[in-house]
Amino acid sequence: IAPVQRLPRYVLFLKDLVRYTFPAHQDYEELVEALESVKKTAKEVNRAKKRFEQTEMVFEVAARFDQVYHSEIIAPARRFICDIFMFRDHPRGVNLAHIALQDIYIIILFSDLLIISQPRDHPFRNSDNFSRAKLVTKRKADNQSKSITDFQQADHDLEFVSAVDILQLQIEDDGSDTKVVFRFPVETGEFMDEITLYTRTIGERLEFSNVVENNKNRLLNKKAKPANVPSKRRRFFSRKFLRHK
Repeated sequence: IAPVQRLPRYVLFLKDLVRYTFPAHQDYEELVEALESVKKTAKEVNRAKKRFEQTEMVFEVAARFDQVYHSEIIAPARRFICDIFMFRDHPRGVNLAHIALQDIYIIILFSDLLIISQPRDHPFRNSDNFSRAKLVTKRKADNQSKSITDFQQADHDLEFVSAVDILQLQIEDDGSDTKVVFRFPVETGEFMDEITLYTRTIGERLEFSNVVENNKNRLLNKKAKPANVPSKRRRFFSRKFLRHK
């Protein structure tokens, strides 16, 4: 058993000791303190493990894009949070394999940055993995996975469209549909532009919006610096993206 796997066993062992020790016993209070101390340590180890995995995922996601973007996506303290498929039109009742490739987007959320991308190959054809709620990294997904793509994709299989500092990003929805309106400053910063995409379900839209807001609040509380937005495309949305509006 690896050392990191022993902590949960110690928690269970101490719980049993506390359960079968009379409160009047001279060691009872110390056993309770030991249990709380080990539980706290186990939580800290789990948080550190999760942070490490999220940081490692940044490298995996960067490998999905052309190399010119790698150094811009990978940044100190940046962590992968989640990703989600979105569509230019409402996908309700539509076979996803029939949706045009140019209408499919993958939104990738990092701890301080949101990237909008498009798959270079159709992700809903010739695959048995689309029953999953979320599908974007090459890592083998498990039941606790927060990322997209159980199916193996070649490197550079995503096309970069845009990046937005999440502190500058506004997300609006009507509260009853799968529509998501992204509002963001254009390059000059003098006015806001917006783009509308759709999630597959209301639940996905609610979860995604909540995760973004939670990250924004965390950054505001830490008075974070602006995100390292890819310099090769300073416009928040490329001309290719805007042509489809």
